[in-house]
Amino acid sequence: MLDMNPEYDEYIEVYGSLDTDLLNAIYGCVQASKPWFDLLASILKNLGYTQSATFPCMMHRVQRKKVFIVLIYDDDLKWCYQ
Repeated sequence: MLDMNPEYDEYIEVYGSLDTDLLNAIYGCVQASKPWFDLLASILKNLGYTQSATFPCMMHRVQRKKVFIVLIYDDDLKWCYQ
């Protein structure tokens, strides 16, 4: 993340994690979480992340002997398993 946006350095936690919140939520559409999850998963896959076979809402990547894990949480996690 810092390779793409070095200005995020000030938001890195003590242990090296970076927590983010979406500023805009998608409400009103029952199926809104599915396209959001698909878009986020495709972006992460293009960045070299691999989707977990046992927990599809978890993506991981190994780079320079470091493991990066992204856990995707949505209001309706059932989309992760379809």
